[in-house]
Amino acid sequence: MAETQSITTLNIGSQTISIAQFARGKDGGVVMTNYGTSQILADPSAEATRLPQIRLAISELAQKLKISKQELRYAISGQSVFVRFIKLPPVGGDDVEQLVKFEAQQQVPFPIDEVTWDYHLLPDDGGEQEVAIVAIKSDALNEINDLVDESGIHSSSGVEVAPLALYNAFVHTYPNVSASTVLVDIGARTMNLIYIEGSKVFVRSIPGGGASLTTSIAKEFGISFAEAEAQKTQNGLIALGGGHTQTMDEGTAALASVLRNALNRIVSEIPRTTGFFRSQHGGSAPTRVILSGGTASLPYCKEFIEEKLRLPVEFFNPLVNINVTSKAESAGVAQHSHQTGELVGMALAAFGKARVDIELVPDAIEKERDTKRRMPIIMAGCAAAVIGAAVFAFGAFKGSQEIQAEADALAKRKADLDSQSGLARSLNTKAFQLDQILKQYDEAQNGRVRLVDLLGDFVARTKTDSLWVVDFDPIVGYDPTNAEVITGASYYIEKLGTLKYGESAVTTELPREEVVEKPRPGQRRTAVEEKNPVINAIRIKGLFLSDKGNKTVYAFVNKLAESPYFDLNDKDGNRLDQGLIVRSLNTEEDEDEFANPFTLVLPLKNPVEVPKIR
Repeated sequence: MAETQSITTLNIGSQTISIAQFARGKDGGVVMTNYGTSQILADPSAEATRLPQIRLAISELAQKLKISKQELRYAISGQSVFVRFIKLPPVGGDDVEQLVKFEAQQQVPFPIDEVTWDYHLLPDDGGEQEVAIVAIKSDALNEINDLVDESGIHSSSGVEVAPLALYNAFVHTYPNVSASTVLVDIGARTMNLIYIEGSKVFVRSIPGGGASLTTSIAKEFGISFAEAEAQKTQNGLIALGGGHTQTMDEGTAALASVLRNALNRIVSEIPRTTGFFRSQHGGSAPTRVILSGGTASLPYCKEFIEEKLRLPVEFFNPLVNINVTSKAESAGVAQHSHQTGELVGMALAAFGKARVDIELVPDAIEKERDTKRRMPIIMAGCAAAVIGAAVFAFGAFKGSQEIQAEADALAKRKADLDSQSGLARSLNTKAFQLDQILKQYDEAQNGRVRLVDLLGDFVARTKTDSLWVVDFDPIVGYDPTNAEVITGASYYIEKLGTLKYGESAVTTELPREEVVEKPRPGQRRTAVEEKNPVINAIRIKGLFLSDKGNKTVYAFVNKLAESPYFDLNDKDGNRLDQGLIVRSLNTEEDEDEFANPFTLVLPLKNPVEVPKIR
């Protein structure tokens, strides 16, 4: 079998989705040729929207990097799987596999036929043989694999576990390190602790990470998770000891103290795990700490861990021994180098350079592999049939009757094959039609998720005591050059039976000549009828405090202009005239009025198609 020459790797984190492409270098090394990353909001209260967000993020990254049918490996969080390191008695040969299966049945907390599992024998350092066993519920693994397939890319390789991919990247980066080291990977929802000492390795995944820090901020200051996440990423830093916060302003100091207390609860698990590693696995106390993960990017996180553990701490850079092309560099991979360990580790496994090779195989991939394994047998059978037919045909030349008999048999065979070919074409057409329907459902779902994300972003930017919003209405067919009257999406959808598709929705009356009859049963819809309305703007109505003045509304507009969901500029990149955005505003001062009304119309950066209700 030819060696793999290129591989695409995908890391599905709780908040960060990353994709990288690698190729085998001419010198046998590994080359990163492309890179991309995307963030989602890991709000624990919005778990129902998490999978659609992940699918959308993967799909957008795949389109950005032009990934479709390349060979793909992906990793899942260590919190999603069951990992155990078990010492084995001295056995050999086939007995090892039987013993490992027995241990898996004893250790995995689910019936063995309900899980997908794999193992790897760790290098024997002269003592007892140790094995790493990894398992996950088959239903959960299949659900993740379906999610990846639905995003538009296809995996033909097994699924890896993020902590072990990190371990492979560490060994490749530090090939000669023998001193006891702990790799601390702080993600959004999980902290992975990977202990390495010579050939010995131990992994533990602990709940808690960046999302728990955000939750602490939200609880302390009484704000939403989205706003707390923005505060953490924009203004957050970890307070250190020795009066570190005395020189900060009050708000920054309070935020730093909350982050310190929350991170301290997570980091306190490291000494406990170190004690378990030493007592149960015969390891030594770590002499240094290697730091990775998105939460490690918080200012003073490295110094805080040094202060708590009293050990030297350095950031993990798995790209040290990886060649990086200019294309990957321009994508900003250097800024996220300490978050690329899983991507690098999976590439090493694909190129046969991993120390620990464990893969979990979903049912769909197992069926695909089984088909490929059987293909040579099928081809051999076909070849034998062809050769047999040729020999038989040669013998038929002995007599005209035999020739005619063979011709009749071949004609019948051809007719049978033609009928099967027609059936295959029919099935292929139906499959194509179903695929188009699925794409429509997927696009509709993606549009719904975008509106949910837009609303969350809008609410986060509406936190003010000076004004409040009373109406949030999607707009169809908005035209900033001709928008004296605007029709909301709900009104437009109600008129789908009487308004021609393609006509402007900016109207108050529907002329009689534009009325079309609904199609009769069995009548085909025209191509024009099949167009769906598109939401391309949002109308906002609200009130602002009279004593604050109109500047409150314009300040609110400037804040919304920073949103990734609205586009308040024209095609040349200049800000639209304020009169096109602020459609009504009470400019008269009236001391008797507590609040004055205003209306805004905000064009969307990415319009959302509205599926018709049939």
